[in-house]
Order: sequence, then structure tokens, then C-alpha cells
Amino acid sequence: MTIINHDNSKPINMRNPNPIDRNKNEYSLAGKYGIITTVELTHGFSMLKAEEITFEQFKNSLIQFGDIKFGVRVEKT
Repeated sequence: MTIINHDNSKPINMRNPNPIDRNKNEYSLAGKYGIITTVELTHGFSMLKAEEITFEQFKNSLIQFGDIKFGVRVEKT
């Protein structure tokens, strides 16, 4: 897994919402690793703490390949 801490001199709400371009995503899929931003990781953790997703869903999201997003591919069961 690669964690990208982009625009780290800016507040979270002012950072580029999609810093993972197509090439980075394709490389991570081909290399079979996940890529996530610190903002998205924080969002996923907030969803976990608020019980919007389960720990199992959180964990399963983190082991995906490619651009990891919470709240998009993860549904509460």
C-alpha cells in the first residue's frame, strides 16, 4: 500500500480532492497494491468510528488494489 500525503501544507478541506491520476492508479493495479491519500484514510477511519462501516469493511477496503475510496465501494451491511 502507498499512502499519499499530498498538499500537506494546506488544511484538509482545501487539498486537491483527486491527486491520484490515471497513471498512478494503473501502476498500482498492475503492481497489485493499494494507493490511498491521507484525506481518504482519515475519511474511512471517521466512517468506522461513526459506525457507518464495520471494521471488516474498513479492512477489506484497505487490502484492495488501485485507488482506495471509502463510501464509494463499501456499503454497510
